[in-house]
Amino acid sequence: MIATALNAILGHDLHGEGFALDVSDVSGHLTLSPDMLEWNNDYVELTLDCRCPFCLSKDDLLAKLDSVLGSVGFERTYTKYSDGHFLDPNGLLCKTLLDVYSEHTGKPAKSFSIGGGTYARAFTNAVAFGAEPEDEVSECHMPNESIGLEDIRFNTLVMAEAIIRLAGKKD
Repeated sequence: MIATALNAILGHDLHGEGFALDVSDVSGHLTLSPDMLEWNNDYVELTLDCRCPFCLSKDDLLAKLDSVLGSVGFERTYTKYSDGHFLDPNGLLCKTLLDVYSEHTGKPAKSFSIGGGTYARAFTNAVAFGAEPEDEVSECHMPNESIGLEDIRFNTLVMAEAIIRLAGKKD
């Protein structure tokens, strides 16, 4: 019965549809992943990983999760919540990084948000930045992750130029 109920709620749900949480905004789309299920004779424990856009408050998120999971007998016993992180793509930091990237690639650059967390969230005015061409297949976090020597040289050049500009140095 518990497995059937969880399947009905989670199914192939990627965006919180089973919880009426399918929302998105400029910070990205909500993602919800049932990452771990521990089941034995004494209890069932479900771990969810949810990346939440800014348009949904922590309280609203937890209320919906509690309501739906409570309807099948689950009770929340632990919550770890990290606030989202988003900077204006037209602000000085993002605009400088995008300009430098565009100048070195000859292609227009655009910022984007990801559902995953980066170390940038530990700082007030920081973003994750890496020169990854759109037309190339990313090997980031894939088996046998690697990068070519020419790509390392290019990335070093782009990042050095960005640092110089952000530090206010002239050519």
